[in-house]
Amino acid sequence: MYDLRNMAAWEAVQAAIEAGGRTRKDVAERAGISLNVLNRYCSRQDGYEPSLGMVVRLCMALDNTLLVQWAEAQLEMPDDAVPVATCRADVLTGIARATASLGDANRLAAETSARGVTPADAREIRSALLDVIGEARMVMAMLQPLAAHRDVRTCAPLASLRPPQKHGGRRPWWRFWR
Repeated sequence: MYDLRNMAAWEAVQAAIEAGGRTRKDVAERAGISLNVLNRYCSRQDGYEPSLGMVVRLCMALDNTLLVQWAEAQLEMPDDAVPVATCRADVLTGIARATASLGDANRLAAETSARGVTPADAREIRSALLDVIGEARMVMAMLQPLAAHRDVRTCAPLASLRPPQKHGGRRPWWRFWR
């Protein structure tokens, strides 16, 4: 597994080539670029990076989407950019935003049902659904720090603090002296 978030562009290109299992020459031929250009993409000192259109061509030539995943990882919000949900209102507000976005997507889909879905309509609906996913991810990120903690109220760290259990009238083994 690659640490895509902390990887430089040249490292991502090299990792994608290694993951694709092809030689640089083969990748260059399949992408329709010269081997020198591909070598510049992989060079640490050059600072030469593939354009957005070239990333798509490289992914198709490599038969993997590692470069697209790298680009997505660069766009992710840092962990501290999302505030932690401190109360129920924060969570409900986030869920309401996601629900409103879903309503927008539903409205767009309903408007297109009478005349059929055109490519432009499909792009609008997909964009609206991506907004829904983004809002839902925001709520999940707000809850993540809280969800990572153990709930101390539901587990007893010491056996002596555990509430008494019904053992058919028997005392627990540690209370044999009473």
